[in-house]
Order: sequence, then structure tokens, then C-alpha cells
Amino acid sequence: MTKIVELKAAKEKKKSRGRFFAVDYQQWQKVCALGMNQAVAYLVLANGASGKDHSTTKWSARSISKYSKLPFERGRRAIADLVSKQFVERLEGGDRPKYRIVISSASDQKKLIWLPNAIVTGVENLRSPLHQILQTDNVLTLQVLVNLYFHHHLESEAGISQDQLSRVHTGEKVGDYKQFAVWEFVPACDKTACGWNLAEPIFNPELLKKYRKTDKAKVKSEMWKPFWNCLQVIEDLRLIEWVPYLFSSNEGVPIHPYGVSNKKDSVSKLERALGDASHEAAVAALLCIKQRAGVDDETLAEFSVEADRGQSDYYRVIVPRHIQNLTMRSIARLSFRPITKPTSRWYAQLHATSESWVSDYGKIKEQAQRELVFNSTRTVAASVA
Repeated sequence: MTKIVELKAAKEKKKSRGRFFAVDYQQWQKVCALGMNQAVAYLVLANGASGKDHSTTKWSARSISKYSKLPFERGRRAIADLVSKQFVERLEGGDRPKYRIVISSASDQKKLIWLPNAIVTGVENLRSPLHQILQTDNVLTLQVLVNLYFHHHLESEAGISQDQLSRVHTGEKVGDYKQFAVWEFVPACDKTACGWNLAEPIFNPELLKKYRKTDKAKVKSEMWKPFWNCLQVIEDLRLIEWVPYLFSSNEGVPIHPYGVSNKKDSVSKLERALGDASHEAAVAALLCIKQRAGVDDETLAEFSVEADRGQSDYYRVIVPRHIQNLTMRSIARLSFRPITKPTSRWYAQLHATSESWVSDYGKIKEQAQRELVFNSTRTVAASVA
């Protein structure tokens, strides 16, 4: 029995290998300058790479056609262009060619973009993101998508680095309950903040030159417009999602996610349960605050219905009162994630955090509900007397 379990574990381990690949950051920007077909071909070849340095690949125009739906001849010409520009080296010709991805001499591990195989090959019945973006006929969109992975750090940032991409929710403290404070945040975000490092690779060189030499305000909007358009397409294709997250302050430490998604994957379920628990505890505390202020039971019942998570106009949270500058920001997270050790560690950490906070919120909710019932009963008894 033990042997069977060990063999099964070994098979799973072997199966999980190679679910991600890497491309050099600098080389990728240069390849995108050649055009969409070359960029698509480069990603497919890199996805099929193996060997000690993961640079040798037997994938060719057939693989490009299979995964991206780019016609075979166009894929073949794209490879030929990559070879002539020295981004790819042909090691063997014939019907079964062999290539080597040329690594920049300045490359190092810190300048690699780690990508999930799924963005090339797709998953289950879903179309490959590479195929979908090829249909947009805009290489900048593909360039932005891949560059987003360079700034995607699940273990340390829970998604794309917030200094590169985030949305801020407006909110305020609405009351104190025992040693806690209740806050309300508006779900809608009016502005998306983006860091220069993320957008700069696709800036028009002429506009960038004007921006640096002339009145910046005149060209800033025009210079950034292509990036925002690309990001919108990536959102429309559901290749990126936004997850509300609590922070101790604007520059402070992350506390936990406030999940709002109804998706059925394990991550969304964990984060949704955490968001639900936070909201329910905050509403229970708010009811106590209103009851203490003299609000009658009928009005409290109406508020309880209006504050239900499915109907509420606010994201409600309750945190220890010493957190005086609570902030909620939506973190951008890529939908297709490389299956790596950091990804596994992030999920394990999320699971532990979720369990702890859900338990704490459950205790706050239970305490507040007992207080509500006690005070309501006492009020009725007093009125009868």
C-alpha cells in the first residue's frame, strides 16, 4: 500500500514539473518590436524549451499553429525572422527542426519573466490566451500581458506589485465597538494607479522623448493611452482579476483579502469566506452601536436586511481599534498562474490566514449578536414593567 502511495506521489510530482517557463525580460521587449507573429512564435518556442538552461526547443511552426492558430506558413516565416535577428538559433533543420533561444549576455535570474504554460497551451476547454490576444491584432496587448507577470509576486504581494498596479477604495470609520473599529468602503474605484516601470516598455519613443523635453502634461495622456487600452482588453478577456485587500495604512502592511468573487476555485472560495466573515461581524457590531444610540428594533431589522452582503452598498469591515488609518486597495492578480514553489507557499499562507481571521470574526459576530438579544430583551422587560 505504501509503495502505491509513493508511486502515485512520484507521478504527481513528475506531472507538475514544467508547468511554467521563462523568457528574458530585455529580449522580450525587443522581440515585440518585430511584430505580433514574431512575439507569438517566440513565446511558443520558449514554452517548448528544455535542457539544462531551458533554452533548447524542438517545438516549431506546427506547435505555433497548434496553440496560437497562427497559420503554419506565417509561423515558419516568424521563426525565420527570429533566427535572422539572432533571437533564436537554428541547431537542426529538416522536418523536425531544433532551435535554441538566445539568452542575452546581460541576462540574470532577476530579469526573467516566469510564465505559466497555460497562457500558451490553454487549460481544459478554455482557449489559449495567446490565441485570444492574437485575435486582437495588437502586439502591445501581448507585451503588456507578459510584462505583468514580471511584476506578479504572489508570495510577497498577493498579486501584481501594488506600486505598479492597484485601485484605491474610498472609506471611513463609522463607529467603535469594544476594542474594535467598524469601517465602510465604497466598492467602486474611480482611478487605477499604475507604476512607470510597468507601462514604459510600450510607450511611443517619440512621445516619450517629448515628455522628457517639453511640458509633460501635454503628452502624458496621449503617451499612456495605449497602455490603458491594452489593460482593458486583458480585463475583458478575464486574464486579470481585482481582489480588494485591507492594509494597515496607505504605506502599511497587508492584513487580509476581502474576497468578493463568486468563482468556484479554491482561492476565490477562501477569500470570499473571509470577506463574508468580515462583513457579517462588522454588521453585527454596527447593529450594537445603533442599538446603544437608541435606534428601535424595527429600524435595526430594516438595516440588517439592507446591510446584507448581497445587497449592501458598502464593503464593511471590523478591525482592532489601534489600526487608525485602515486602507482598502484592490490588487491586480493574473488569472493564469505559474505552478511554482512560491505559488504553493502563497496558497498555504492564504489558507492559514483565512482560517485564523474567519474564526476571529465569528467570535466578534457571536458576541455582538448575544449583546443585541440581551439588550433587546432588557428593553422589552423594562417597557412591560
